[in-house]
Parts: sequence; structure tokens; C-alpha cells
Amino acid sequence: IKDAGRVHYSTPPRPFDIKAELEVVEEDAQDQPLAKLVDTEDSDRGTEIPTNVSQIKSLMYLGGRKELGQFSMKCQRANDAEIEEGLGSTPLLRILTACTSLEELHLKGIMCCTISPTFIEQIINEAPHLQRTLKVLSVGLNEVEPDALHSLCSFKAVERLDLQNCFHSFSGSASLYEPSYGYDSDSDDVYNEKPYDKGLRELADSLPNLKRLDLGYGDDNSDHLFEYMLSREVVWEVRVKLKEQNGGTLTMKDENMPEPWTSPEREEAARHHALVTVMEDVEEDEVIRTMAEEEVKTCPVCKKRAGKRCTGCKREYYCSEACQKGDYKKRHKKMCKERF
Repeated sequence: IKDAGRVHYSTPPRPFDIKAELEVVEEDAQDQPLAKLVDTEDSDRGTEIPTNVSQIKSLMYLGGRKELGQFSMKCQRANDAEIEEGLGSTPLLRILTACTSLEELHLKGIMCCTISPTFIEQIINEAPHLQRTLKVLSVGLNEVEPDALHSLCSFKAVERLDLQNCFHSFSGSASLYEPSYGYDSDSDDVYNEKPYDKGLRELADSLPNLKRLDLGYGDDNSDHLFEYMLSREVVWEVRVKLKEQNGGTLTMKDENMPEPWTSPEREEAARHHALVTVMEDVEEDEVIRTMAEEEVKTCPVCKKRAGKRCTGCKREYYCSEACQKGDYKKRHKKMCKERF
């Protein structure tokens, strides 16, 4: 988390998480675990907006109980004069309106908070600047309605989108268990689009800067996800799309750790590690091991046939001493020490 160097809130929260510049906790959310890690020394100020809010880059907003499908419905609303001044109708909207430089927004809440198209549209109407400034949007562990994915496409500057475990089979007015979704109950050959397919495609097509999309749903939950809510084919399609347009990635993990964004060097290191693992597996098929060894014995600098092996980690091959020395200073030094 420290190496990633970006705001991160674990689930459950941990003391070493990196906090946002501004943390706001609704009164109804004071008993939630995350609230216990927030400094509430000035909580008597209510919804007073800090004087430096226009300069704040990151915000964590912990919502209270669910009512009418959106955050803040139990909080005191602004009066007519405040609404006319553009301060919004809820504490969340008032703060977002004032945060004109906001780059990271982390919306937290109990697991029944809903992110609906109306909710996103309210944010856009009250704080249109977020369409230009927002780079990281995290709504993980809330319920995101399928149609809300289309609304999220308005945040064109977003580079990272956290939708961890946000897709629900009971989302919206229609049940997602109906036969009209997924495969027809009488034939596995007849496929119908699942509720979140279209929205996920739109996100990949409409967000030109998107580098990372976190969906959550590790191995324990993926069967339910793919059976009722999202197609495996669409996940694969979006993963390929993100990689092609920005070198980005789509993750599906139970623990949403803030790994650094994908880079060519990082991908090459992961590929090399996978090849070496296959090559050293004595139970693997001999032909496959030979093919992996041939791939490994390629100089990472010039891509020529490599015959000289690093004497430190004994895992990297080079075609010449010049390539080895150059790569050691630029890339391989840290990796070599870790492997050694």
C-alpha cells in the first residue's frame, strides 16, 4: 500500500491505509468500522465545509443508511437559498460542488447503499467539474445498478475505477434471475445478454484514459457473478480492450490491493516469471518446459538469442555482456536481488 502511494481503504479498514485529504462521515455511519479510523475531533461542526475545500484532491465520504436508493437522504437538506447558490441539496453534493480540484472520490457505505443513474446524474448536475478533474472513482462494496454504468461514462478523465463487488442480482426493479438474462434454461446454445454486459462495454469504449478497472468477485463469488450478472466473454473482451488502448488491466480479486498501474516493464517481468516457473516445474510436460526455456533464453534488451545467464538470480539470459550491464543498471538490479 505504501509503495502504491495512493489513497487506499482496506475492507475491513487497517491502520496503515492511506487516507484521503478530507474524510466525511455521516451521522448515521458513526458505528461503522471505517468511521472509527476517522478523526472526529471536529465532528461538532456538522456539515460545515472546510475553507480550503477547493484545493482538496482526494475525498472519502462514508454514507449512512440506505433510503430511496442514494446517500445522505437522512441528513438535513440545504434550504432554498443555499440550493440557488449551487451548494446542492445534501451534504455530499454540497461538498462535491465546492471541491473544484477533486481528483479522487471514495464513496463508502454499508453494503446496501445504491449507486443509481439518478444518483450519478445528481452529482454531475451539481458538480460538473468532476467530469474533467476526477481521475480515481471508488464505489466498491455498494450496489451499482446496471444502468448506472452508462452514467459513469460521463467522467471522461477517470484513470482508475473501483467497482469491487458492486454487481448484484437483485439490482433494480426487475429480478436478474429471470430467464431473459444469460443462457436460456432449456438450451445452453442460446445466449442472451446479461444485465451488466452492455454497461461494462460502454465503460471500456467511453473512458479513453481508463488504466485499471477493479471488479472484485474472487474465485469464491465468480460463479454467481457469471451465472446471473456478467458474461465471461465480456470480461475478456474488456480486459483486451483496456490493454490495447492504454496498457491497462481489469482485475477480479477478493482483496483490492492498490498495485501500481500496469507498465510494459511490469508485464514483461510477470511474463518472465511465469515462463521460469513452467521451466522449473519437473512435473510439467517436457515439450512445454522446452518451449518455455526457449522463450526465456531471449535477451530482454535486444530480443536476440541469449546464451549468457545472470550469475546472481540465474533466471535472466543475455546475448552479450554489454546488454547485461545496461539492463542491470536500468531494470534488473532490484529484481535480481529479490530473486537471489
